Amino acid sequence: MGAASLCLCSEEEGRHGIHRPKKTEELEPPAENLVLQVEKCLAEPKRLKPLQGPWYRKDGTKMGDIIEDFFLWDSRLKAQSVSTLNWSNDLLDMDIDGMKYEAVVSLHAQATLSWCDGDVWVLK
Repeated sequence: MGAASLCLCSEEEGRHGIHRPKKTEELEPPAENLVLQVEKCLAEPKRLKPLQGPWYRKDGTKMGDIIEDFFLWDSRLKAQSVSTLNWSNDLLDMDIDGMKYEAVVSLHAQATLSWCDGDVWVLK
């Protein structure tokens, strides 16, 4: 997932195409307390259960692992170490350094995350 080319495809813009990334604060108020946010995620049913495990780009680069409702980035990547995830219907969003990014989730033969910049990750 290239840092500069990622985008959030909002409903009014459609799911396809390249759009400007939106800052998290443009979308919703920030969580008051990270501890409360983590406790809430751990108390809720594990909606992300089908997505648990290691995720790779199609070129074989390991991006990281989904554990519970969090994405733990591979240590070789220049990214923050943990990102929070939210899954609603067929869309997954991730907060990275104050920016929110979105992917379409497919749970067919092999689970995939298709990011709106064209990047595709597969669960292995």
